[in-house]
Amino acid sequence: MRRTILAAVLGFGLAAIPALAVGQDDPAAQPDKKEKKVQPGKAGDNLAQTLHVLHTVRVNDANVEGVTLADILQRLTARYDLSFVIMEEEFKAVDIPNIKEMKPTISLLARKADQLTVHRFLTLVLKSLGATYLVREDYIEITTRQAAIKESGLEEAVQSAANNSDDPNAEFRAAYRLNLPLVCVVVEDRPLDEVITNLARAYDLNVVIHPEVRKMMRNAKVTERLLNVPADDALEVLAGLVDQGVTRKGNTFRIGYGAGM
Repeated sequence: MRRTILAAVLGFGLAAIPALAVGQDDPAAQPDKKEKKVQPGKAGDNLAQTLHVLHTVRVNDANVEGVTLADILQRLTARYDLSFVIMEEEFKAVDIPNIKEMKPTISLLARKADQLTVHRFLTLVLKSLGATYLVREDYIEITTRQAAIKESGLEEAVQSAANNSDDPNAEFRAAYRLNLPLVCVVVEDRPLDEVITNLARAYDLNVVIHPEVRKMMRNAKVTERLLNVPADDALEVLAGLVDQGVTRKGNTFRIGYGAGM
């Protein structure tokens, strides 16, 4: 099904990295059996499977020296059963004519490879190329940071905040938001404190929850689907499920430390 979906968009300025695009005769290109057995969530839930791979599976080959983006994505496709679509027109619009053939300008130590999740590995690679990724229902979209910011609503929100003359720190706050990651949460009937803790761990967020609020969250089972949402917005949505607010102090988000706590 994934191949069919990706093939259908090729005529619209996109480039797809099809499933198992790496040569089938190359043993090194075949998926590792242990990796392929990972089956989180409900059977057939492609989105839950994709997020599980991104956030918990560790890469077993972080060597990107002299390797093109297309080859890196093919490697991830073959080993972790992921599908990618490259938004080539978005890159051409910012003077990057051939993103597929570009090579990351980073060095990852081989001895540290197994400490990187697929999400962290992919984020590092794409950041060095001025790119990022968005999670879709059936594939991962490779696009520019500008396009991702615009889609998430951050561009409009930041411009509005920066023009707020009543807040002398508005411009600084706006710039901070632009650097926040876009996060994804897809859970079913999970304790809220666990959901927030896993979110913070996956995206390197500093989140402190008031002890009394954490107890409350532990008893609150939630079912949520958030895709490509600014981190602060996602935390506000999740905390709001138990009528709690989120405040930021420096680079730390605090939940339940408002009035009365």
